[in-house]
Amino acid sequence: MHKHLIIPLLLLCSGPSLRSQSAITAATAPAPEIELRGAWIATVSGIDYPRQATTDAGRLRQQYDQLLDSLQRTGINTIFFQVRPAADAFYPSRHAPWSAFLSGRQGRAPSENFDPLAYMIAEAHVRGIEFHAWINPYRATINLDTSALSRDHAFYRHRKWLLSYGGKLYFDPGLPEVRQHLLDIVDELITEYELDGLHIDDYFYPYPVQGQAFPDSSSFRRYAPAGSKLADWRRSNTSALVRDLHTLVKQRKPWLAFGVSPFGVWRNQSVDPRGSATRAGVTTYDDLYADVLHWIEQGWIDYVAPQLYWHIGFAIADYQLLLDWWHERSAPTPVLVGHAIYKVDNDNAGWRNPAEIPQQIELRRQYAGSPGSIHFNAQKMLENRLGVRDSLQRLYSSPARWPMRPQPGLDGKPAAPTLERLRCREGRVVLRWRHTRTPLPVDAQPHYYAVYRSERSRGGAAATAPRLLYLSPFAPQQDYLVFEDQEVRRGQGYNYFVVGVNRFHRVGVKSVVRTVKRVR
Repeated sequence: MHKHLIIPLLLLCSGPSLRSQSAITAATAPAPEIELRGAWIATVSGIDYPRQATTDAGRLRQQYDQLLDSLQRTGINTIFFQVRPAADAFYPSRHAPWSAFLSGRQGRAPSENFDPLAYMIAEAHVRGIEFHAWINPYRATINLDTSALSRDHAFYRHRKWLLSYGGKLYFDPGLPEVRQHLLDIVDELITEYELDGLHIDDYFYPYPVQGQAFPDSSSFRRYAPAGSKLADWRRSNTSALVRDLHTLVKQRKPWLAFGVSPFGVWRNQSVDPRGSATRAGVTTYDDLYADVLHWIEQGWIDYVAPQLYWHIGFAIADYQLLLDWWHERSAPTPVLVGHAIYKVDNDNAGWRNPAEIPQQIELRRQYAGSPGSIHFNAQKMLENRLGVRDSLQRLYSSPARWPMRPQPGLDGKPAAPTLERLRCREGRVVLRWRHTRTPLPVDAQPHYYAVYRSERSRGGAAATAPRLLYLSPFAPQQDYLVFEDQEVRRGQGYNYFVVGVNRFHRVGVKSVVRTVKRVR
């Protein structure tokens, strides 16, 4: 290494500050440096996107851009986008028809050979937002009107795989060919698209309908081992799918996050001493046949995001009690909490408290093993009922990196980027560094960059700990990246450095520290 690269450079900057003291205070409000800040974007029935189904590629782009920009301004750094709401697709697929929720009629493609998923991923990444594909594996329709289905739908291609229950059609989870079909769908998704993760919500076996039995007796007789109980066999089917999906994802792209967001009560303590002290009428283990604790024990999921859709102090299922339960039972698997923003300002008094969601987040932040939140749903967040969006903007006012994912069999990290000498323009500090675009192993390749800054004392030493100031877009295409720090104060000195971060979110070697002696 050349000697001049490790000697800090001192600069004097002059010119007016472009930010007020209040803006600086807001930008430096205490918040975790590592935190996933997510939003679910639901596509079924136009809940979040698109607001109006259309084949017009221009309108689809515009609706998405507006939604994404609004989420970014709120502080969201991760979206969980529903790409498969009901055996259909928001992308050109060999295994499912175009979704009616996208184009207005199932099987009808957007104009201009437009691939919405490719576009949405690219636009998220250029904003430094992760894109996780959210799929519903078993739901095949949202009603029994089969006349609206495309000839490419499973109803026509694989009718024997489907079961009617509760006014909908479902894939039979007990059929091995159904599991293989779902693996093929996911293989196509993760191979064809630059996703950051694969996500499954709480819909495994369907929620029970009073007075109706799920009609899987035929597959139970055919495939269940002798002496099996129906409930145990169903749970084994769900576990096999999760296990196989995890194996597939890690074989194809080990940096992808694979996780689930189960119903918030695994089991009541009244029926299982391992359960929570709740009185839920439905549980994920007994009614949805999803043994999430088993998946955690086996290491089949990278995170669990329980839907804790109850307010603090709710007697039947208290948010704080469940937060504590999931944290204790899930270690070392990270817990991302699902928050019910859609309930804010509803008829329940507990949800008419403007501080409910902020308090839930602050409670969640107290757990080292709970590095993030996901909010359902995006549009309800943006409606800003009881000022909930304003609250999130304050809580998410400073940037945050994502929780690191395991690097199985890999131990590399990005090399130090070359940070050039700093420049000052009218009170702004301009950083410029070189981005390495030569082919490197995925663990050594910088996927994005983090800029850190600390304040200097009058004696020249660092007076504050380095603070994360900026995250670059993902997978930069240019040879050099530039960042302008506008949050500087006259008379103050600063130290800066840059680090590359790989796709597993492992931080690399930091650059040389560059210094501004004082801003004038």
